[in-house]
Amino acid sequence: MPFRDLVALVRAAVDTNAPILRVPPPVMAAAARALGLLVGDVVLTGDEIRGLMAGLLISHEPPLGQIAFSQWLNEHATSVGSSYANELQRHFSRPQTPDDVHATSQGLMRAIRGVAERSFLIMPSLRQTR
Repeated sequence: MPFRDLVALVRAAVDTNAPILRVPPPVMAAAARALGLLVGDVVLTGDEIRGLMAGLLISHEPPLGQIAFSQWLNEHATSVGSSYANELQRHFSRPQTPDDVHATSQGLMRAIRGVAERSFLIMPSLRQTR
């Protein structure tokens, strides 16, 4: 599944009409860094952007799972985006209580979902520029 289709699938699952904007990779990297500063995390790295551009999201092997991502997404649509797992906190900080994690993630996801519903989704333009 191409990345744009994946973004559109998630957009539909969270029931928003936010437009999907294609932006050059440096703009996407800057936006990801800004969001990372806001949430205190690394949300997307340059290596991940290059991997998306190289088509590394697509596997040419037979699926190993028992359920398609689209089916899983439909079954879990009401909970997608309802919490946020901060990778830096998860791997490099003191253990938090479940209440700490829940309160922080709930507030953050409400804010992000509110912005997404009123603005737009961005994705790197996956076409190579020369």
